[in-house]
Amino acid sequence: MSPVRLPDKTLTAIGSGRKIDLQNFGLPTVFIFHYRGTADIARTLNDFIRDKYPATEVLVASVLDLHSIPKLARGATEAMIGREYKKAAEELKADQPTEDYVVLLADWNGGMTKALGFKNTDKTAGLAVFDSSGYLVGKYQGDEPQDALLSILEQALS
Repeated sequence: MSPVRLPDKTLTAIGSGRKIDLQNFGLPTVFIFHYRGTADIARTLNDFIRDKYPATEVLVASVLDLHSIPKLARGATEAMIGREYKKAAEELKADQPTEDYVVLLADWNGGMTKALGFKNTDKTAGLAVFDSSGYLVGKYQGDEPQDALLSILEQALS
């Protein structure tokens, strides 16, 4: 089986404008795939990672599968996500740069979500862990994400 990489593109985080090159992360990276119905799980996973690893060691990004949003509603959706970004920023400690600790990526066509085989991320969040070179180390979608995340992330860091 050949190594899995994401498409050669750069995504812009909503709120911060941070650019994420999907071919070169520079750090082990955890993508949490979710939407409104699983936002609490995504926050829990993000906090779980941050309790163990600072943003200088592991990049964490939320990927929001927005393929069902009509093009005419994208502006309003992006504004709503921007408000969530600001709320999350207010909860950070002073020494935590918002653009490093709150990374919200819009998957407008669902391509990134589908490429990794995730479905119904509004009901069950998914996670994918990549090494610093952009190769997939492991992924998981199910009811025990913390245990799976810790195991996969340890592989990416070794």
